[in-house]
Amino acid sequence: MADPGYRTPSMPTGVVTAGPSVDRSGTPWGAVWAGAFSAAAIWAVFGELGVAIFRSTGSLNTSGVSWGMGVWSIILTGIALFVGGRVTARMGELRTPKDAIMAGQTMFGLTAVGVLVFAALLGAGSASGAAGTTASSYVGSIIRGAGWFGWLGLLAGWAGAMAGARASQTNRAQVAAPVRDIRRAA
Repeated sequence: MADPGYRTPSMPTGVVTAGPSVDRSGTPWGAVWAGAFSAAAIWAVFGELGVAIFRSTGSLNTSGVSWGMGVWSIILTGIALFVGGRVTARMGELRTPKDAIMAGQTMFGLTAVGVLVFAALLGAGSASGAAGTTASSYVGSIIRGAGWFGWLGLLAGWAGAMAGARASQTNRAQVAAPVRDIRRAA
C-alpha cells in the first residue's frame, strides 16, 4: 500500500510529496556495499564461465588474455557494474540524478578497490609458493596480462555503474498515491 501524498498551500498545483519526508543526505553506505557485492558476484560467476569457455577452447595462455576473453571481460564488467549501480540506487532510495550518479560512482570505486586488493592477494599468494598456486598464478597472469582490455573493462564498468544508478533512481513524486491537502492549524 502506498503512503498517502501531502500537499501544502504553498506548493504549486501538481506538486505532491509522497509520504512523510525523510532526509536522505549523505552516502547510503549499506546500499553501496550491497551494489558492490552484487556486481562482484555477477562478475565472478560469469567471469568464471568465460574463463571456462575460453580455456576449454585453448585460446587462453599464461602470457596474456585472448581477444575473446578480453571482449567478454569488457562486456561483463559493464553489465555487472550496471546491475550493481541499479541495486545501489534502488536500495539507497536516491531521489535526484546527482545523488544516484554519485552513489554509483562510489559503488564503482569500492568494487574496483576490492578487485585490486583481490588481485594483489592472488599475486602475493603465488609469489610465496602457497598451496594452490597453479590456480592463483593462472588467474594472476590473466589479471596482469589484461592491459588495454583491463582498462576498457574498467571504463565500461565506470560508465555502467553510473548509468545503472541513474536509470534506477527512485522518483517518489511520480508514484501514484492518494493526495491529501494539508491546511494550516487555526
